[in-house]
Amino acid sequence: MRKGLILAHRWLGLICGLYIVLIALSGIGMVFSTTFYEWEFGADKVSVPMQDTPYAPPHIWLEKAEARYGKLPGFEGYFGPRATPMRISAPTLIYEPAGRDHVHGVVTVNPYTGEPLANFVAEDTWSMLPLKLHMSLFLPEAMSSWVLVVLSVVLIAFGLSGLVIWWPGRARWRVAAKVVKPNNPINLRRLHGAIGFWTSPLIILAGVTGLMLTRFDVAEAMTAPLGASAEFNPATAPPGRCASPRAVTAGDALAIAHQRYPTHELASMFVPNAEAPVYSIWMRPASSTVPARGDSEVIVDAKCGTLLFARGEEEMRAGDTVLTYLVELHNGRILGLAGEALIVLQGVAISVLPIVGIVLWLWRRRRLRATRDANGSTRPATLMG
Repeated sequence: MRKGLILAHRWLGLICGLYIVLIALSGIGMVFSTTFYEWEFGADKVSVPMQDTPYAPPHIWLEKAEARYGKLPGFEGYFGPRATPMRISAPTLIYEPAGRDHVHGVVTVNPYTGEPLANFVAEDTWSMLPLKLHMSLFLPEAMSSWVLVVLSVVLIAFGLSGLVIWWPGRARWRVAAKVVKPNNPINLRRLHGAIGFWTSPLIILAGVTGLMLTRFDVAEAMTAPLGASAEFNPATAPPGRCASPRAVTAGDALAIAHQRYPTHELASMFVPNAEAPVYSIWMRPASSTVPARGDSEVIVDAKCGTLLFARGEEEMRAGDTVLTYLVELHNGRILGLAGEALIVLQGVAISVLPIVGIVLWLWRRRRLRATRDANGSTRPATLMG
C-alpha cells in the first residue's frame, strides 16, 4: 500500500503540481488585493477612513454616481463598506457595462457623502488578475469550476498521503520533522517531507475550504446533512400585492432592514428586477466584518415597502455557519492580519512543495539514467574479460 501511495503522490504531483502552484500564488496575490487596487487607482479611490457618523442612504450613492458618470446600465446592487468581495474598504455599486457580458462595472463611493470616487470595469484591471487566475485558471467557465474541484481533492490527497509516506515511526519522528538545509538531494528530500509535515494542516484546510467554494452545488451537497435554513418563499408572501403601492428607494428598504436589525449595517443589497421585484438585503454586525454565524437576510417588497422575510444569524442552519467560517478561513479574513499571514504561509508551502517534488523527480531520473549508462558501458567489458 505504501508503494502505491508513493506512486500516486508522485504522479499526481507531476500532473497537477504546476496548476496547484498557480492556484497558491494567485491566492497569495488575493491577500494583497487591497494594496494592488490602491497602487492602481490611489488609496483615496478605494479606501475610506471610518467615521462616527451615519452613512448617506444607498440611493443617494447611486444618484450621485449617475450624475457624474451617466446612467449605469444593468445596475445590480450595492456592497457596503468593507464587505465587497474585492477586499477594499469603500462601498461599491455594481452594474453591467453596455454591450459586455460577464464583466462587472464598479463605482466606489464615499458612504458618508455619497460622492463617487472611481468608476472602472473590474475585469479590465490588472489588480483583478490574481482573482481571475485563482477562480478560473483562465479556462472556460463551464470547465474551470470542475477543474478546481479536482485540484481541491488532489490537494487534500497530497496532504493525507504525504503524511502517511513521511511518517517514520515513533522513534524517529522528531528527526524527520527537522527542517534541514537543502544542500544535497538527500537533504532536499528531507526538507520536502518536513515542510509537508509542518504545513499539512494548512494544506488539507486549503483543499477542504477550496472544495466547498468551487461550486455552490458541491457546497450544498456537503452541508445538506447539517439541516436547512428557512428561505424566502414568494408563494407564501408574494411581492406585489400592495394595498397602497408607492415608490420604495434603496434607502427605504435599508431603513426597514435596520428596524429589524438595529445593530447591523449593510453588507450587500441587490435591487429589484423583472424576475424578483424585491430588495434582497444582507446585514452584518457593525462591530465586525466577519459575521458570527452568517449574514442576516431581509427581503423587502419594492412596490410598497412591506417586509416579506427576515432571517437572523441565530436562525441559520449549522451548514450555513460552517460554510461562512470556511469562506473566511479560506480568504484569511477571520483572524485579521494573523489570518492573512497564515494564508500567505499556506500559499508559500503549497507553491514550494510541488516545485521541490518535481526537482527531486528530475534528480531521480538523472541518477537512474546515469546508473543505466554506467551498467551498459561496463557489461561488454565484463563479457570480454
